[in-house]
Amino acid sequence: VLDALDHIHSRGLIHAAVEPSNIFLVSGDPISADYNHAVLGGLQRVKTDMLRNEETPGDVNYVSPELIEDFARATGIGPEVDLWSVGATLYCMLSGSTPFSPRNGEALSADIKRGEVKFVAPFWDMTSRLAKDFILQLMAKKRSERLTSKQCRKHAWMEAALEINRRTTPA
Repeated sequence: VLDALDHIHSRGLIHAAVEPSNIFLVSGDPISADYNHAVLGGLQRVKTDMLRNEETPGDVNYVSPELIEDFARATGIGPEVDLWSVGATLYCMLSGSTPFSPRNGEALSADIKRGEVKFVAPFWDMTSRLAKDFILQLMAKKRSERLTSKQCRKHAWMEAALEINRRTTPA
């Protein structure tokens, strides 16, 4: 997913709809050369009527605060929105729930705009401090404080996960 984002970001594009339903594993077979590779789907052209109607692309549970606030004006939106969504997606993958309470649209949007990510027990009791730190750095309220996709690879949690993957994936 980070490789796909690097690719589109290097071309001046953003995905704006990174969420679990847009991530597809190429193969679940550990013998396959494509094992542990993912494809990021759901890339769409932002249409003028989306801007006019103040619609945000994708599921609001994974949308960054600035995308909710600024999408209608289309100002100040950059690759950071996708990294927020990676954090929200990882939160869901590790806990089985979205980062913010599933309430009606306006209350959910207000929670996201506040950007206060919480790790509620018992869902997070067995999750490492490093994993939580990684999510918090991806979902930092200030977009200037969010990890970039390149910085993600250097985070201790990712380095540990990549090392485990290297040791356990067949050559």
